[in-house]
This record gives sequence, structure tokens and C-alpha cells, in this order.
Amino acid sequence: MSVYILYGDNFLTDKALKDIQTQLGHPELLQANTHVISGESLDVSSMHTFCMALPFMTEYRTIVVKGYLGKFDNNRIPRKNQRKKSTSKLTEWDNLKICINDMPPSTILIFVDGMLKQNNSMLSQLRQYSTVQYYPPLYAGKLSEWIQERAKTKGTSVDIGACKMLIQHIGGDLRSLDVELEKLAVYALNRTINEDDVKLLVPEIT
Repeated sequence: MSVYILYGDNFLTDKALKDIQTQLGHPELLQANTHVISGESLDVSSMHTFCMALPFMTEYRTIVVKGYLGKFDNNRIPRKNQRKKSTSKLTEWDNLKICINDMPPSTILIFVDGMLKQNNSMLSQLRQYSTVQYYPPLYAGKLSEWIQERAKTKGTSVDIGACKMLIQHIGGDLRSLDVELEKLAVYALNRTINEDDVKLLVPEIT
């Protein structure tokens, strides 16, 4: 599948994007063959041009569209003064479908968004053409598991008290948790991170 939709928690979607790109080839060559587009100002006709371009010195070219699907979360029936806007979005889907059908096999199109409603009109249309990956926010036990797994990637571990303290003061902000875990891992230096470490280094607690 040449089209991906990654949506939900922004830390997890960013990681998923990196994982996909890592599988596609040499990072430096892929970076030179990656085009990032803001979904807020997306012109589908311009995106068609980017999607049709062939990669240079590598097998794939990636087009990353950020924040596009969120524009279609409002599915209310348009009022009279909104009908023109609604019609343009319908035409936009037709143009997007043409773009996807025309893309060469070397183009990988990736939509990255935050939380979306399940009745999002564009998400519904794109599902049949895409690999859809949803990354929900993490809470309670799932968040504790994530902290422990993330700590392992940094060569350390977190005791139960320190883990609870991080969750209590930072919550489910995975990006902030990752930053603090990085500092704590360097400070703890291959031992288990404890509550005293958290009190000393985490600004929200000190």
C-alpha cells in the first residue's frame, strides 16, 4: 500500500512516520527525497505534481502531509452560505483520488494528523486506499508500560514510585515524558530511576 494515514497522539504518530521512513531506504537519500506539506494550506493540484515526481538515487520518494484530515472533522450539513465551501471539498476528494490513482509505485504518500472523529468525511473516503494506523492517547496502566519500555530503550528502568510520580505531574504528554526520561537516564547512569531522581530533575516537581 502506497498511502498511509497515521493519526492520534502526536509523539506516537511521529515515531510511526520515522519507522516507515527507516524501512524505505538510506536515511540521507530518503531525506533528500521527502517533501513535507502543511495540510492547512494544501493545494491538491500542487500535491499531484509532487506525487508524480520520481525519486533521485533511491527507490522511494515520500510525500508527508501534516494536519490535513482534521479540516474534515465537521460533518454538519452546510448552511446556504457554506454550500460553496462544501462543494469545493467534494471536488477536492475527487482530485485527491485522481492523485492517488496516478502516483507511481515509487511514491509513498503519508497523512499525519492528531485526533480525528471516526465520522471524519475524508478519513472515511481514504480508508479504502490507505493503511490506517490509529495511536490513541495512553492512560493509567498503558502509560506505565510505555514509560518502562521507553526507559529500556535508554538503557535504564524506572521504579514504581518514580513512574507514578511522572504520570501524576506530567500526565500523558509523551513528548515531555520522553525528554524527562532522557535526562533521568543520563543522571541515573545504568541504575534504576527512583523518586529522589525525579524530584531532583523534573521541573514540574521541584
